[in-house]
Amino acid sequence: MLCIAGYSFSLTWITNPRGEVELLYCVLSLGTFERVAPEWMKETLIFSTSMCNVFFEKAKKIGNSEEDSKEKRKREKDDDGKQKEAGRHIAWPDGAVAAPPPRSS
Repeated sequence: MLCIAGYSFSLTWITNPRGEVELLYCVLSLGTFERVAPEWMKETLIFSTSMCNVFFEKAKKIGNSEEDSKEKRKREKDDDGKQKEAGRHIAWPDGAVAAPPPRSS
């Protein structure tokens, strides 16, 4: 079993009726991938060992895109907090932005 960011699955070696070794993929939990997981991640799959690299590359790309999204949201949140602390603008709940009133001397 492999577990990345709450995404966990099992890969089991099986032998098909022709005597070829294949891998059986079963998702255990999508974790934080729940929102971005394509259908293939949610299904039980059987694939040849030669497709292992393709499988892990596809999973890695989805993981990277999720991590990139998290980092972007974190940066936006940090930047927004810094701007508010510096008094550069006031963000109202309806999304309007206003400049702060001039400071009195």
